[in-house]
Amino acid sequence: WAPHIDLWQCNEYEAECVFGPAASTESGMRAAASELLALGPRVVCFTLGPQGVFVAYREGETRYGAVIEAFRAGPIA
Repeated sequence: WAPHIDLWQCNEYEAECVFGPAASTESGMRAAASELLALGPRVVCFTLGPQGVFVAYREGETRYGAVIEAFRAGPIA
């Protein structure tokens, strides 16, 4: 079904279930995201809980990716 979606999002545990324990490292996430992007989605996002998110996307044949640290929010009132 991956060729039919634009965005693949999963958490770190789900990524490990699909791609194995290596998916919990940044290099493993990059490899998994590259593999997924080749199947069709334009954006791949692995949520990492309090560590933030790994996001990757493609423009044509070029793939980009980055770890984005979690934002620490403060009180709203």
